[in-house]
Formats: sequence, structure tokens, C-alpha cells
Amino acid sequence: MYASIREVVPPPPTENHLIITMRSTFNEIILSIFSIRELYRIPVYACI
Repeated sequence: MYASIREVVPPPPTENHLIITMRSTFNEIILSIFSIRELYRIPVYACI
């Protein structure tokens, strides 16, 4: 029972929150880059 409770309990909120925020911002950056590529496909590929 102790092990099952431990699995459900998340890591310390500071590290977990930091990782989640980093992942969310990274995903937003990737999505924005892909949306910009879709909008300006030819110029972006020409620049890259």
C-alpha cells in the first residue's frame, strides 16, 4: 500500500513545476515555428 501511494504522489512541486513549464514553453515554441513555416513555407525554407 505504501508503494502504491508513493507512485501516485508526484515529485516535489518546485522541480516538477519547472520541468512542466519548460516543456510547455518548448512545445509552444515548436508549434509557433511550425505554424510560421506553414504560413511562410517558401521564404523560411529559402532562409534555412
